[in-house]
Parts: sequence; structure tokens; C-alpha cells
Amino acid sequence: MKRSQICTSFVGIFKSPLSWIPNLDNQFCRDLFGKPYDTMNGMTPEGYTIAINNKPFPMVIINPEKLIVKGETIEALAGYTESLIRELEKCGLSKIGFSAYGINGEYQWLELPTNADIWICEHFMKDSIFNSHEYHVCNNLNFRINYGETQYLNVDIAPRVGIRDGLYANINHHHNHIIDVFPDTADFLKLIEESEKIVEDNIILRLIENH
Repeated sequence: MKRSQICTSFVGIFKSPLSWIPNLDNQFCRDLFGKPYDTMNGMTPEGYTIAINNKPFPMVIINPEKLIVKGETIEALAGYTESLIRELEKCGLSKIGFSAYGINGEYQWLELPTNADIWICEHFMKDSIFNSHEYHVCNNLNFRINYGETQYLNVDIAPRVGIRDGLYANINHHHNHIIDVFPDTADFLKLIEESEKIVEDNIILRLIENH
């Protein structure tokens, strides 16, 4: 199997729900991802959104409950988030803090030895609930693993859409930790790297790639 990371995202739950959603400067939004002619921004049903036309990432969503920032790499994510926090403060949202946050990664594995729906079932469940002669498939698998007293890992695994021998995983590393002051870029990168190390050791290597 060949693994690659598709994107990384930060989800911050505001300490106090916003009473209003800021209408960010249009030029700032257009320049945030470095693609001003492909970037759209404005209110959507999810909240104030900055996104590349017809692309799932990079993306920003701001609503009264949470801030979501999605980037192609952890370095891009850190840069987008730091710029956004500064811009929100300019709009009057000073002392932005979060009561909890998640660092999420989307991954794919290609060139599985069989169809992904068969592989998922055989890898995670066959030995415990199936006889060897039975035909079995599993299209989606969801589970949660507690990590310490204040963290847990939500894992969604499914066949990669449009790729017969491809596997997809969305791994949410949730932290019940308060962020009173948003960290600078170096500390934010360290936060992401520590999270990805936990995901690598406890989910990817132990559960998915444990041949």
C-alpha cells in the first residue's frame, strides 16, 4: 500500500459563541490562499466561507460555534490560521480563545492487494466474526479511541471514491484543552506535529498498517 496525506485541518470551538459573524475584508480573503482569481468568499449555510472554486481545500469556515481551517500541508495550515486570527482581531474579535479543538487529517492508501471493501472487512473483522469461506465486504468503518483523559481519536475509514483498490481515512484528534491565547506559528506547528505523531503511532501504524 502507498500512503499519502491529503490535507490537514484545525477546528477550534470558541470559548464563547460569537454574537456576530465578521464580514472579512474582500482583498484579504482573495489573497489568503495565494490564488485571488480562484478564491470565493462570503456567507454560506455553514458560515462565512473562504474557498477555492470547486475544491475541497484549502478552506476556511467561521460560524458562531467554531472556526475551521483546512490546508494542503501543515505549514500551509499554520500560515492560513495565523493570518486569519490576526484579521479577525482587526475586525474586533480580540482575545480569541477556544474551549476545545481538533486537529484532523485526511489520508489515502493506494494499491491495496484487493478491493477496498473486502480489504477493510478482512483487515478489521474477518478473524472475529466470519468463517473463511464466507464472502464479506465492509464499506464504512467508524470508531473512537480515548487517548488519556482529555483527548480522543475519531476514525472514519471507507473505500476511496472512484478507486477500486484505494482506502480513505479521516482521523479527528480531539483535545479538551482550552486555548486562551492562540500560539504563534512555531508553537502551532509543534502542536500539529505532536498530534500527527500520536495519530501515526496509535492509528496508522497499529491499526491500519499492522500487516
